[in-house]
Amino acid sequence: MASLNDGIENLISARKSLVISLEKSKVIGLALDRAGPILDEINQRSSSLEAAVRTILLKVFDAIHGLEKSLLDLQLDLPWYLSMLKRLEEALIFLGDDCGMAIQWLDDMVDLSWRSPTVK
Repeated sequence: MASLNDGIENLISARKSLVISLEKSKVIGLALDRAGPILDEINQRSSSLEAAVRTILLKVFDAIHGLEKSLLDLQLDLPWYLSMLKRLEEALIFLGDDCGMAIQWLDDMVDLSWRSPTVK
């Protein structure tokens, strides 16, 4: 009789464990269902953010390239040439030293978009 009671207790214990696992699976499934639209929105935002950053970088590159062309024009006067050289130096410093700041800004933008009230 003792072994029959042990077997029943084991079955009851296994049933409880399965019920708990099933409930956890349901909770995880619901969380995944909610995460889908959030991930889609993040993907859309990251695509538009990527396009905006690409546009900004291209504008900076074009500006620097324009300064470079101006510096190669040997018919310009010295004060203007030095002014252009200073602008080019500032642009290069911005691109070199402030890349970390730009990366931090992008991280902040992603964090803000993640915490946006439209994302729940």
